[in-house]
Amino acid sequence: MELVRRVTGHTTVDIVLRHYFRPGRDTFKAALVGALPAVLTGDKPKRLKPADELAALAGKVAAGSATDEDKAQFRKLAAAV
Repeated sequence: MELVRRVTGHTTVDIVLRHYFRPGRDTFKAALVGALPAVLTGDKPKRLKPADELAALAGKVAAGSATDEDKAQFRKLAAAV
């Protein structure tokens, strides 16, 4: 309860209960997933389409910010094209 209060910015538990715990569990989870980063909600990040991932990795390689893992994935995707 305290975590939800802090994340939402509400000052009292009463407000949290009134606004967040009336809906069903699925509704509450959907609201949190929509409002919070995936790392906080446990939601898995969405995979990019291969062409989009290749373009993103190409940008990293060009900028010099690609990791070894990025470079390996870039080579794998480029070979598939």
